[in-house]
Amino acid sequence: MKFAFFDLEVGCSEELCNLLVSQKIAMANAADPHLIPRLDIWEHWPFSISVAATKLSDVSGTIAWYDLDKTGAPVPRWGTDFTWRFVNILQRYQEDGYTLCGWNSTGFDFRLLGALTYRVWAIDAALDSIDPNFQSLCMRGYPVALNGAAHFHGLGKTEESGANVPLLWLLGEYDRCITYVVNDVDMLASVVSDIQVSRGLRWIANSGIANYLYMPTLLNVRHCLKLPLPDTSWMDNAITREETIQWMAS
Repeated sequence: MKFAFFDLEVGCSEELCNLLVSQKIAMANAADPHLIPRLDIWEHWPFSISVAATKLSDVSGTIAWYDLDKTGAPVPRWGTDFTWRFVNILQRYQEDGYTLCGWNSTGFDFRLLGALTYRVWAIDAALDSIDPNFQSLCMRGYPVALNGAAHFHGLGKTEESGANVPLLWLLGEYDRCITYVVNDVDMLASVVSDIQVSRGLRWIANSGIANYLYMPTLLNVRHCLKLPLPDTSWMDNAITREETIQWMAS
């Protein structure tokens, strides 16, 4: 299977940027981050994309995507034309036989692309895509952070946090943001490769404990939705697969 890995970063107002940063700080300082109310970014719609990255599994290198104004400077948020251009790139990858692959792309990236461009394509593309994070949710009842999976292999995030990227982009820290999103896609590619070799998802939990989820086959989202519901009776405020894909029906 050939993969086209991708990741998007939000482009938004300064007010929403500050909310994202505040949420991250609150969770980092909390004794139990799960007790911090989730920030529903969709309650602050509209917003767009600031920067994205793609990587093909059989081609070296990772490409960063960002829109430019007439002076050649990056714009705070993608315009409609550039967003459609990016969607067309993903469509071309599909036509060339690549399977789109993201991390939490089922619940966010495809939803955002659909809201900004063509919703029908976004739904079909999401259902046909690989999202190990969503597969974990369907198999075990909870998602796994990409950073935790990458940490298992000695990889890790850049010094930035994803919550900080929208604000940093707005402040003109373009290189730092590009490094972040490119690193995210590179980590995604490495983790997916390990899943295929080890036949499972391996990660380091926040507690420092190494974990392994037997995942003999990477399933697309359409197949994941057919898996039996996991037992989540032991969890508080469990995220459900229905919650993740609700946007497809709304």
